[in-house]
Amino acid sequence: MDPNITLFSLVHLQSLDLSDNHFNHSQIPARIGDLSQLRHLNVSHFGETTFSGEVPTQISHLSNLLSLDFRSYIVAPLDNLLINHLQLKVSTLKSLIQNSTRLEQLRLNFVTISSSLPHTLTNLTSLQTLSFRQCELYGEFPIGIFSLVNLTSLNFARNQNLQGTLPASIGNLTNLAYLALGGNSFHGEIPQSLFRLENLVALDLTSNFFKGRLALDMFLKLRMLKDLDLSLNKLTLFSQNRTVNVTNLPPIQWLELSRCNLNGEIPTWIMNLTTLNLLNLHNNNLQGEIPYFLFKLENLTGLDLGANMLEGQIELGMLSQLQKLTYLGLGGGNKLSFVEGKNTTNVTFPPQIQSLELGSCNLVHFPNFIPHLQELTDLFIPLNSIKTIPSWIWNKTNSSEFGNFQQPVNRRNIPLDMQSTIPYIS
Repeated sequence: MDPNITLFSLVHLQSLDLSDNHFNHSQIPARIGDLSQLRHLNVSHFGETTFSGEVPTQISHLSNLLSLDFRSYIVAPLDNLLINHLQLKVSTLKSLIQNSTRLEQLRLNFVTISSSLPHTLTNLTSLQTLSFRQCELYGEFPIGIFSLVNLTSLNFARNQNLQGTLPASIGNLTNLAYLALGGNSFHGEIPQSLFRLENLVALDLTSNFFKGRLALDMFLKLRMLKDLDLSLNKLTLFSQNRTVNVTNLPPIQWLELSRCNLNGEIPTWIMNLTTLNLLNLHNNNLQGEIPYFLFKLENLTGLDLGANMLEGQIELGMLSQLQKLTYLGLGGGNKLSFVEGKNTTNVTFPPQIQSLELGSCNLVHFPNFIPHLQELTDLFIPLNSIKTIPSWIWNKTNSSEFGNFQQPVNRRNIPLDMQSTIPYIS
């Protein structure tokens, strides 16, 4: 962006939205600080033409700001990684916090800060949205942030080295709708006060060190809850089943409970989650047969039951009811048998399957429905009894319709904007 354009002469400007334009890696001009009356500034961008470089120190001159949005990332096409292209010095951030005391919305997702969090953030008592996702933050999380009672969205996911505990005071954030702390080093137990947050819509605590024995049914008290991810912690979850009021369940769409030491049978109340899109129970201690009610959840796009101790037969006709599936994981540790049945003429396997994992499913040949999966990109079928590879495989592997049949399934092989229970845009 040319710093000499007349835009910066509009000294009475109060709102400026430059989001999703083609700035082609140019820097944010220092003259942005001339717009001293600005209350709302948005320069967010998600794509190859985003701003790059260091955020100018003059941004801290905007003392009238109510909302600031610098979210910025580029997607690396080969591995679905997010690359940060804006940097913000912690000294500039501290000055911004000191001068813009009326801030209500502060979004810095994917801006590289590489520092500990300034404790002065707790002085911004008007904050409603605070988002520092994937900013390379580290150190102790300021516990006072959990006392900012006006917060509706708190997102510090994917900082890896950010650590702390959830205090009982989190129960005072009664307006909180989005809480994302996944991909950090938080520890300790999840406080019971969390279940007082009646307005919570999305909760992401994945990939931390939370511990303790906890009834999964407690989360069903959060009547607004749509997205729940507790995967990859040190929790031990259990379901009481009998105490669940199945007539008043939250409208859960995403339920991710991978590696949560969940024991026993698959909870029966799941059959009443008719809005469910994603169910991930991978790598638990679940036993018994896969209940038939799972195949009645016709809105499922992702189902992962792999690496459990499940047993019994899976028939093609059962899976054909899940016509929206794009990802299916059944293998690894289970004692399942995948059978196509005698009469499969009128059975249609979900045609848009992209990732399929059938390891240890007692297969003796490649399932006949696989050639018809035109969207398939990942096929994982180790530890079976297959003796021959059909010739049609070699005709497909070089096309855009089929490939990587020897590669393990990416369990998160879902659209990038759906890879977390908390949207990237929050």
